[in-house]
Amino acid sequence: MAIEPDAVHGRAWRRLLGWLEVTQDLALLGLVLGLYVLMAWQLTAMWRHLRQGIDVRAVLTDILYVLILVELFRVVMHYLRERHVAVGTMVEIAIISVLREIILRGPLEAPWPQLLVATALLAVLGMLLRFAGFYRGPRRDLWDTESLKLSVTPTGNKSEVRRD
Repeated sequence: MAIEPDAVHGRAWRRLLGWLEVTQDLALLGLVLGLYVLMAWQLTAMWRHLRQGIDVRAVLTDILYVLILVELFRVVMHYLRERHVAVGTMVEIAIISVLREIILRGPLEAPWPQLLVATALLAVLGMLLRFAGFYRGPRRDLWDTESLKLSVTPTGNKSEVRRD
């Protein structure tokens, strides 16, 4: 019984694809290690900013940069688990990046055309996140007042608004 050439070719092709997938996973693990190094470096830079004196703009941009790195880490981990990119997380990263750039430059120092473009980009990304099905939280109507309920504590002194 002879082995068909197509069967040999198919096994070789599957083996090659398997090795390519393993090398891609190794490259992504290298990327994850690089993200950890960048996060540690940024946290030490943020600590230096705090020790030198409180520069609110520098600290906020450092915090937003760390959040971007954490979200990128989530994207890579999601890709390794599911084998596809989480587009909703990428949109969230884009929103955080635009806000970081606005805070970094300062809204009063940036030229108005750049602020106009950033505002339009944030509006489009926000609508994309909300209406394109990427939002992971519970969906509620924009004007839903039924889900807000006032509850009074047993002592009757304090009240809090909560969502059910």
